[in-house]
Amino acid sequence: VEEAEQLLTRQAPLIQTVLNDPQLVNEEHKLFLNQLTRFIGRMAQSRSDISTVVDRSLESVLPDFSGVLSQIRQELDLIDKNIEVSVNNLNNWASTAAMAPSVSNGFLKLKDGLQSVQDAVANSHRILNDVGNADKYDDVRNQLRTPNTVVISSPRDIRIISLQEMFRQPNAEQLAQAQPGDLIDQAFVGEEKITGALVGLELDKQPMVVFVYAGQQPATGPGGDYAHVAQRLETMNFDVRQWNPMGQNRPGFGGPPMPPQPAPEPAEGQRVIWIITPMPPANPMMPTASAGTSQVADMVKQKLDDGHTAMFILGPNPGIAYGAQDPMVDVIEPWGISPQLDRQIYYQEILPDRRTTASPNIMIDQWTGDSAITTALGTMRGVFPVTCPLILTTSGNTSLDHWVLASATHRDMWAETNLQSPNPKYNQSTAADSFTIAVAAKTDKGRIVVVADPFWASNRITMYGQLGPGTAPLTGAAFPANA
Repeated sequence: VEEAEQLLTRQAPLIQTVLNDPQLVNEEHKLFLNQLTRFIGRMAQSRSDISTVVDRSLESVLPDFSGVLSQIRQELDLIDKNIEVSVNNLNNWASTAAMAPSVSNGFLKLKDGLQSVQDAVANSHRILNDVGNADKYDDVRNQLRTPNTVVISSPRDIRIISLQEMFRQPNAEQLAQAQPGDLIDQAFVGEEKITGALVGLELDKQPMVVFVYAGQQPATGPGGDYAHVAQRLETMNFDVRQWNPMGQNRPGFGGPPMPPQPAPEPAEGQRVIWIITPMPPANPMMPTASAGTSQVADMVKQKLDDGHTAMFILGPNPGIAYGAQDPMVDVIEPWGISPQLDRQIYYQEILPDRRTTASPNIMIDQWTGDSAITTALGTMRGVFPVTCPLILTTSGNTSLDHWVLASATHRDMWAETNLQSPNPKYNQSTAADSFTIAVAAKTDKGRIVVVADPFWASNRITMYGQLGPGTAPLTGAAFPANA
């Protein structure tokens, strides 16, 4: 800003020379040059004002860096806008055939001088862009202004949790039934908040999680199918991304689809977890429609060979009965896991009137095994609404280890092979007391997790509360184990 003031001040004598030229007879031109002179005259005060604002801001505790950057950018934009109008006017007027040569030359010299100011402003914008932004700092600064906060810090990072966040507020029904003076219990959820903060601070290097999806519905962010889980990962200091390898249709109708974007590239030494969300079912009548799924499968296989980690989310696929193939199965099976995508697990549920119906909702609140995942789940309740069996084998691989994460156990349970049936019936030939539906596997190369239910981690399940869909933040999650 100081440099712009100096450069503009140098133009003042030239402006006066043009104003004094007897050949300058156009009143509009004279008015413009007088306005430009006044603008230059105000520059010293503008520079002084912004200098005062910047100095005061930077001297305060927890300075408002974003506010300072915004003030400087606004001042530069104001200068740039005025100069751009001036340059355009001078250039147009100088090229007028009826313009006196002395006035035209004066306009061109003045235009060149003003363009040097534009160059200086453009360079300053580049410097400011290199500074970047202070979004994370702003978040911390704003959170510290909240009364009653818990601050958890490490030498490299900081987490701030407000006391209000540590208690789930009573729901509308509890409030309606409360009498004056009643103490209404507020569920304590601070343990989850603090544990998430501690986990995030303990990570030596921020890992990357990439949700791989297809179709129009995003995986994360506004409207994302997995936005809730993604937000929890971000709270624990994961670098959360999403990637659609197939490209997307443009908004509205018509026009070619947007081209696919390249896969996110990790920084050197950064660990990556690829979460493969359900891909579009393959159609044997349209083999090219599953080309994107094959592309993802090839990519994931290469990443696994390179030592990356992956989670596969998949489930029953009616197309399997008609000859369709799921390329993800070919990636998973070498790990001794065979998803039976041609069937879905049901059990006979007895209704109040003693009739029976086929229920697909597999409820689990006892997590067995010695894996870190099942130990963390404890007795939290989970649900798998559309799941199929996973068959485990060692495939002669002595370095292969399996950990069963979830098993469907129920009386009168079977795996229905007619996925088109509107009214599935108990089938003794495919019945079992237990089916494996989620498993982790490890070899000397890396690790994978396979969950045989396309919806288990989606918002519709993780955000399902005691009062129905989307009410988990108010009443607590009905199925906390899923998230």
